[in-house]
Amino acid sequence: MTEIEAVYFLLDKMNKGIINSEEYKVLQYFLIKNSQVFEKNYPICATSINDDKVLIISDTHIGSEYENHYFMSNAYNYAINNNIRTVIHLGDLIEGTVRENRRSLSYDDAKKELERAINYVCYYGIETKLLLGNHDFSIINKYAYPSFQNLVYNFFAMNKLLSVLGLGRVILDWNGVKIKLNHNISEKLLTYENSDFVSDIDLLGHAHWYYISENKNAISVPSLSNELKDKTYYDSISLQKYGYKLECNNPYLNFLIARFVDDGVILFGEYAERDGKIVLNEEIVFNKNERLIKKLG
Repeated sequence: MTEIEAVYFLLDKMNKGIINSEEYKVLQYFLIKNSQVFEKNYPICATSINDDKVLIISDTHIGSEYENHYFMSNAYNYAINNNIRTVIHLGDLIEGTVRENRRSLSYDDAKKELERAINYVCYYGIETKLLLGNHDFSIINKYAYPSFQNLVYNFFAMNKLLSVLGLGRVILDWNGVKIKLNHNISEKLLTYENSDFVSDIDLLGHAHWYYISENKNAISVPSLSNELKDKTYYDSISLQKYGYKLECNNPYLNFLIARFVDDGVILFGEYAERDGKIVLNEEIVFNKNERLIKKLG
């Protein structure tokens, strides 16, 4: 069976609801690896959250000059200390080959970056559900060496503590609430929307900024890296143009905790570090029945 045939075989199992978690991981790997074949109809794959609360992070950029081990360890340790066993990562776990004006990535560097990322997510012993971002995606087809492809396969498809959910967009079902995870990949990929996957609320990676859009039921999750430390500017007018309200430019430790509290109601807490302590900075509630997201307090 070729990889393309395997994709259609596994897609059929997924559509019938009989795919298991390991087959799902393999399906995602094959879809992403063969993205040029499936770019016009890449499915927005669906999965579920089974816990009552989760940690939500984004844009860690492991392997870049902006990587911050302190931020990651504090976020994961906060989850462990508060009995949270699932982390949702909204993309750009690694730096990958998207370097812009930064140094290029050699094969050896790419190999070390993937190994480093695997060590990060496995060290804490809790599951990380990853939506692939543009930086994650950039590394997959970069090198054809069998040893590197085996490493990529193990990273994306076989790791028990890392579940790759998909590329660019994914739907999570949390007790009947449809949450769409978003991370911009490119204008070329993922241009089609499947009408069957209409979300109740969107969580956005990629922007590196924390902001909420009450009229669009969307929350942008800040970066867990130093990317914005020296960038005190932002075009807030552009954000407002698209209906987003800029909330803060926080270059420090910043993440979300989501808790399912009632039928169709999810409470989001935005946490930040102050004077060496992690404190609740703001609470946001989403009510599916009212189709409403709003701040509390």
